[in-house]
Amino acid sequence: MDRYKEIKEKITSKYNSLPKNQRKIAEYFINNFDKIPFVNVQDLSVATGASVASIVRFSQRAGFKGFSELRDAITGSLQKELHNKQIFPLFEKRKVEEDLLTEVANVDIKNINDTLNLIERKTFNVVTEKILKSERVFTAGWVFHIFLQKY
Repeated sequence: MDRYKEIKEKITSKYNSLPKNQRKIAEYFINNFDKIPFVNVQDLSVATGASVASIVRFSQRAGFKGFSELRDAITGSLQKELHNKQIFPLFEKRKVEEDLLTEVANVDIKNINDTLNLIERKTFNVVTEKILKSERVFTAGWVFHIFLQKY
């Protein structure tokens, strides 16, 4: 899990000096990073069998002020990864050189990813609503946009 590399290193560097119950908490974190942003300290207490106070102490030993700060760091790392991640992965490069269809698909996938990353959802929704409520919609295009022109 590269996205949590720094946080994982903080936890693993302290692992051997942790008491047994906090090692169990550390193991839960390491194996469940993607779940942490969505749980509160009480949920984590139930999942690990450790007390709330032990979870807070573990978070402090890992280098954070408390559980909330640790969870926020994990959440921020996840958000950064999701923001930068391509929604549709591209095909492997070696296959592209052998297959023109795959190369064309990669261009389309890149365009879709770029579109999803550039357009604000709120603006898109407003424009879509206006189009849907319109009595007439005019489109323009070039020869290769013939399907959109006819629709």
